[in-house]
Amino acid sequence: MRLTIGYPGEEAERRILEESAGVEDPIERIEPVLSREQVPALQAIVDEVHVEPSLLDYVMEVVRATRTEPRLRMGVSPRGAIALFRAARAYALVDGRRYLVPDDVQRLVVPCLAHRVLPAGTTAATAEAHEEAAALLDEIVAGISVPV
Repeated sequence: MRLTIGYPGEEAERRILEESAGVEDPIERIEPVLSREQVPALQAIVDEVHVEPSLLDYVMEVVRATRTEPRLRMGVSPRGAIALFRAARAYALVDGRRYLVPDDVQRLVVPCLAHRVLPAGTTAATAEAHEEAAALLDEIVAGISVPV
């Protein structure tokens, strides 16, 4: 998964600068939100998130569409499909559900797949290629019927 965070806002950056001037390393103040035992337990629960067959078909249709899109030189691999599927299920869990909905898949297509495809005419994974891939993926998702 690739996320773009961008730059902090002016107030946040001011706070970062102010805190960097202190004697104490800000990293030392970070408190864990999960224990080492909780992380694998949550990962196991992701596998229990219910997925209707029509939603599995939806994920597959998105992936297959990347492989036939003429503006993409390289589509999503099976490993990329697995990454999207698992991330969507994890997102559902984080959202407080034990079942997948189409919106979970749609929200994660670009973060999970844009760096895994290669637009035609590009030779490397540049920021511009990533932006072009993201736009193509948005078009692909918009063109696929959402299961109900």
